[in-house]
Amino acid sequence: MQTPERRRGAQGCPRSSLSPPPLLLLVGAVWFGAALSVAAGSFELAILHTNDVHARVEQTSRDSGKCSGQDCYGGVARRATKVRELRATHRHVLLLDAGDQYQGTVWFSFFKG
Repeated sequence: MQTPERRRGAQGCPRSSLSPPPLLLLVGAVWFGAALSVAAGSFELAILHTNDVHARVEQTSRDSGKCSGQDCYGGVARRATKVRELRATHRHVLLLDAGDQYQGTVWFSFFKG
């Protein structure tokens, strides 16, 4: 008798095809919390999301080289500054990072993560 093939979740752990993905659970929890809050008054939630950063610790130019002047993008310091700005102007802020932080630059290759 064949058993159904199981999908692999985070870190290669088996996951049942019936189990909901973690993001769906998070969205459901946020929606439920917002629905409860709306019953008591309005609720505003700012969701900040990053993904696929690939070890871009330093700011870079548009083509991933050294940046200069107005041609600078990304970097940990720039991202942290923006998160602080948004947290200062919004009462409820949820910061999500979907991973893929490592590999892709000299930072990862030299420091091994």
